[in-house]
Parts: sequence; structure tokens; C-alpha cells
Amino acid sequence: MTTIEVSAAELYRLAATLEDLAAEAQQVGTDLSGTPQVGRTLQATIEGFLGDHRTAAGALAGELRWLANTIGAVASSWVRLDHELLSLQGRGSAE
Repeated sequence: MTTIEVSAAELYRLAATLEDLAAEAQQVGTDLSGTPQVGRTLQATIEGFLGDHRTAAGALAGELRWLANTIGAVASSWVRLDHELLSLQGRGSAE
């Protein structure tokens, strides 16, 4: 079996990066708000295209925020567990 060793600090940095990316995705959705007038022939197509991309940007932002929160919660759980285990052994707290 292969294991991956990742510190809680690295997980917190990953969660922060994902949160930053979620904010960028949300901004993309905001940037796509409004529909330019391109004429009757293409107007419905442009509105649908931009609407779909706004929806996708919002969904991506939501998923990235969920993932950031989950990773942050895992890191916090590890820190608490380390602290509790080290306290039981009388070794102080984890870093």
C-alpha cells in the first residue's frame, strides 16, 4: 500500500488556494453578467451561451468552496487529533 504524507499546514494552504480559485470562478460569472446586444439573429444564442457559462462558473465556484472547506476541516481534525494524542502521552501539543 502506498501512503501520501501531507502536513496540516500544507492542507491549509491547499484549502486557501482552492478558496482563491473559487473567488476567481465567481468573478468570472459576475463578469459574464449582462448580455451585449448583437442583433436579433444571434441574440438568443449569445444569451444562452453566456447564461450557460455563468451557471458553470457558479457551479465551479461552489464545488471549489466545498472542497476548500472539506480539506480545511480534515486539516483541523488532524491537528486536534495530534494535540489530543500528544496530550495523552504528556508530550505537549503538535505543531
